[in-house]
Amino acid sequence: MWPWGPVYLPKIYNGTNRTFFFFAYEGFRQRSASTRSVSMPTPAMTQGDFSALVDAQGRRFTLYDPLTTQANWARQPFPNHQIPVSRRSPLATYLYSVTPLPTHPAVNPLQGPNWFGLGFDNRNQHTETVRVDHRLSDRDQLFFRYSHNPAYQVFTTSLGGGPTTLDGLANGAIDDNANDSGVASWTHTFSPTFFSETIVSVQRDYKGRIPIAGTQEIASSKLGLPNPFNGLGFPRIQDTGFGMDYDSSANLNIDFSRIYVVDENLTKVYGRHEFQFGGRWRYESLDILPDQQVTHGQINFSTLATALYDPTSGSAYGAVPFTGHNAANLFLGHSRHSARFFRGYNRLRTGETAGYFQDNFKVNSRLTLNLGLRYEYSHPAKEVDNSLVGFNPKTKAVVLGRSIEDLAKLGHVHPTAARAYANLGVKYETAEQAGLPPNLIYTNKWDVGPRAGFAYRLASLHRPVVLRGGYAIYAFPESIRLYTGDTRAIVPTTANFENNPNSAQQSPDGLPNYLLRSVPRTIAGLNSRDVLDLNTVTGITRGTGTIYYLDPKQPTARAHEWNLTVEREILDNTALKVSYVGTHGTRLSQWYSFNDPASGYLWYLTTGEPFPTGEYAAVARRPYDKEIYSTVRQYQKTGWSNNSSFVL
Repeated sequence: MWPWGPVYLPKIYNGTNRTFFFFAYEGFRQRSASTRSVSMPTPAMTQGDFSALVDAQGRRFTLYDPLTTQANWARQPFPNHQIPVSRRSPLATYLYSVTPLPTHPAVNPLQGPNWFGLGFDNRNQHTETVRVDHRLSDRDQLFFRYSHNPAYQVFTTSLGGGPTTLDGLANGAIDDNANDSGVASWTHTFSPTFFSETIVSVQRDYKGRIPIAGTQEIASSKLGLPNPFNGLGFPRIQDTGFGMDYDSSANLNIDFSRIYVVDENLTKVYGRHEFQFGGRWRYESLDILPDQQVTHGQINFSTLATALYDPTSGSAYGAVPFTGHNAANLFLGHSRHSARFFRGYNRLRTGETAGYFQDNFKVNSRLTLNLGLRYEYSHPAKEVDNSLVGFNPKTKAVVLGRSIEDLAKLGHVHPTAARAYANLGVKYETAEQAGLPPNLIYTNKWDVGPRAGFAYRLASLHRPVVLRGGYAIYAFPESIRLYTGDTRAIVPTTANFENNPNSAQQSPDGLPNYLLRSVPRTIAGLNSRDVLDLNTVTGITRGTGTIYYLDPKQPTARAHEWNLTVEREILDNTALKVSYVGTHGTRLSQWYSFNDPASGYLWYLTTGEPFPTGEYAAVARRPYDKEIYSTVRQYQKTGWSNNSSFVL
């Protein structure tokens, strides 16, 4: 760990003592490691010698050659448990080349970890701040501050606890963050009783969870694996026979926001009145790429491709115990493939326009009143492409701001998934048909917040007792990040595409475990690039349609705040203050779920019937929709909070 404390430059004045310059730098760097252990193939296994596949109880695995599969599904074993190295798949050849050798080669990987080593976690963060104060004249004062705060972390992480690969492309992730903020102000005095303050602030915030390989396309171009959605990073490779898995170790997620604010504050003193008035303009943009989970593809080697069919297994079509092994399936490249589709960037925009007026009125030498009013117009969040997806609970229809064809062109919907949901019974409506505005959210035009306060001196000027109090209603904008994560995997913006011949739905003969009973046609890395059929989607059945949507009415969150304070000077330059402070929050955001299935107890108690089975088994116990949908949740502004405090 190497920390750097702040570094300050001296004040710099011009000839008339009107300019002040300040610069500070503070940095932090940390290098740490953690022990890791995993089982991985031995050097002999990478050359096809699997004679060491013996578990802790001495039971040996026998490998069968899938190319010898006969009409009765019988197979011949590989002689001496050895697979010719010429049969090694291109993917296995690559993975073996980037996997560290076992550090304990005498340990059987079926009986315990044979690799021990260190994982890394490297962090680098620093902050730079520049500030300038400049006095133009007796009437004008300028101020400027800018801060830059990048933070970078790269670390080892993997599904199976293994090391980062030798080429640095798998089993590691990067957290990349940067925050830039700046503010400039101009204070101008028109007269001794009238002055203004203009403030402009800008904030840029970037957050990225990125694979250690960066934004490279690897699956198709480097490994010859299917990647129909051009997912970035290393594909997920699982069930390799031991603990060593391979992964991008990060669901690519990028969050980039910008906030611009202009405040104009004016003060006019008139007699016993101090008038404060002004306004605010705020603009916020958020470009967020939701978690791209397995968009780069997933490869599994639990395929039974080197096992032997057991004729006594009946309708299960299972394998003889201790025949076949996933490590041998990887060596030969006989795998099953899948990839998920998720929508692309959400590009959300929102903002605020506000104005206020307040009168601080000194009634007499003992009493001062504060009376004010603030008007705020909070712009509802709008997606640049009108690609938000809503829901109409009256018609049970999915509401789209644009057509399926338009959303498909923008990369937010896959047509095959949309058709599959429609075939299941999902109805699609336009915003107009649902009676909603194009962006699916109504505006809030009448947010008004009163301000009222007082200060009253109870005793003489010598160590007086002062009673203060106030009440105000404040509005605060919604954080539009709150719902983007949940609304990424909903109907019809997500789908799973799979090539799994062992599934009865995809098996050529309609029976399970086809790779146990046939000659595999696909070899990973050789002829696997185009094995996913994008005209057929898997997993869309009754009870799988998930709905997360925004209530069209999104009132601005508000906070009612009040306080009452008694203050008295008890000694010279020492005051005692006792306060009661309270806050009541309203219109707070929360998810309301109204299609959760009844528990087993409630189901039996209310119906007296066994759990439903068949096609509708997954939806029959749900209260709202018993035909199509699973979870249905509405993001609404019905939450509240209370807080009361005494301060001494």
